[in-house]
Amino acid sequence: MNIRSINKNLDQFTVMLSTTRLDFDILILSECRIKKFSKVPQLAGYSSFHTENNRLQNDGVVIYAKLGMNVSVWEPRFTDGNCLVCTAGDKFAFIGIYRSPSYSNIDAFLSCLNNLVLSLKAFKNISLLGDINIDIKANNTDSRSSHYLTSTAALGLLPAHTYPTHLGNCIDHVLLKTNLPSKVMVLDNLITDHSPTILCLETGSHVNPKSHKTIIRTDYESIKNALNDADYSTVMCTFDADQAADRLISIVSSTVNAYTKTVETSRRKNILKPWITLGLLRCMRNRDKMHMKLRKDPGNQILKVTYKRYRNFLNNLLNRLKCDHQTAEFNKAKNSPKAMWNNLHMNSWLNIPIHTMPLTRLTNFLSIIARNLAAKITPPVTNSSLATDNQANSLVLTEVDYGEVERIICGLRDDCSPGWDKISATILKASKNALIPPITHMCYLSISTGVFPKVLKRALVSPIFKQGDRSDVADYRPTSCCPRLRPRRLLFLYILQELCIFPG
Repeated sequence: MNIRSINKNLDQFTVMLSTTRLDFDILILSECRIKKFSKVPQLAGYSSFHTENNRLQNDGVVIYAKLGMNVSVWEPRFTDGNCLVCTAGDKFAFIGIYRSPSYSNIDAFLSCLNNLVLSLKAFKNISLLGDINIDIKANNTDSRSSHYLTSTAALGLLPAHTYPTHLGNCIDHVLLKTNLPSKVMVLDNLITDHSPTILCLETGSHVNPKSHKTIIRTDYESIKNALNDADYSTVMCTFDADQAADRLISIVSSTVNAYTKTVETSRRKNILKPWITLGLLRCMRNRDKMHMKLRKDPGNQILKVTYKRYRNFLNNLLNRLKCDHQTAEFNKAKNSPKAMWNNLHMNSWLNIPIHTMPLTRLTNFLSIIARNLAAKITPPVTNSSLATDNQANSLVLTEVDYGEVERIICGLRDDCSPGWDKISATILKASKNALIPPITHMCYLSISTGVFPKVLKRALVSPIFKQGDRSDVADYRPTSCCPRLRPRRLLFLYILQELCIFPG
């Protein structure tokens, strides 16, 4: 698609992708207007590549390839235009091109194209896609069309469609050299004055099922009522810290799971950007319908004026809502460097490359970190070496009361992720009156017996990239998401236990 400035129109392009209900492998955008030091915005789920040799103001070709695909992208030497080549495996080559209308002579362009296609002769399937600014529709008046089509046909590239894509002219081309079944569609979707084109190649390989967006819905009111009515006698009657913790987490986790479900959302209701509401989506669909009516009746001046006013109003509204949203997000994060960095990343103002990392490699690496660290630690002291009167009286853990547990629960942060047990701070706060007695009993048993419950030692470990090479597992650090039922005093007990001051 000719996007007429990628930084301006990428949001609407993302919305358009979702409305097609197709799962695209490769996206090629032309006339991206990439300046010398500008950043190319990222697209969730895709790796991005862009041209560096952008001589004219409107130049720039960007290719987005789905994460996990085995692709290689490079920029060949090309005069009178921009070009990126994307190869997938050893069978497919995709050529993305933007040729500005300011180039009147096509000989230099065709010469570079000829050399490029000949260099790709090892690939059985070659596709050329882009805005060439040469009209190839039937009965056209462009004198260059015949020379262009003859030259590309000699290379085995034949036009896959001749439908109008810009003001009644077919200047956005899809040329193919392949024996595979293929289909080309031209969309009546308005983002710029160029119609997007879709190329589908039947490779015969496995087709991934359609991806659906899912959300997790939790009925907090039902969880609160169920926990208030739950029977905690099995927790209160035990005198083993491990059993008390196991039974308490089992009761709460089973209740949370019973009133939590994952549901698929309608693609028509998916909110792709925080500032694009369902009402705005309906307005955008209405704008596209008006555009289709105008194309069928271009002489209708009333429809033309109405459509232009509606389109301009909607574009101004989208831009204003986006700016207001970003300003509000940065104002909220002005006192938090971490939140400010996340906002910069999410708004794609930084050209941060995204790489995939095999899960097995990360798991194997993270699993040996603890063992390597433990091997470097000096052996802990024993109980006998600390059994003097002075040292025995230097540490005191008083009994836990209801008031302390309530203060700890009320002080939990609501924005922290729950652990593996799915017990969040919101659930603990909503049902604190029912949960304070069993939690207090569990803490009392842990401190009085010197046993830190095994179930509270479990954590969700996530790899976080720090610096260096994103493809190197050594440049990732593990972060642990622990259960919310882990008071600080029990963590202190855990430290004492590891130092062998308490048994167990």
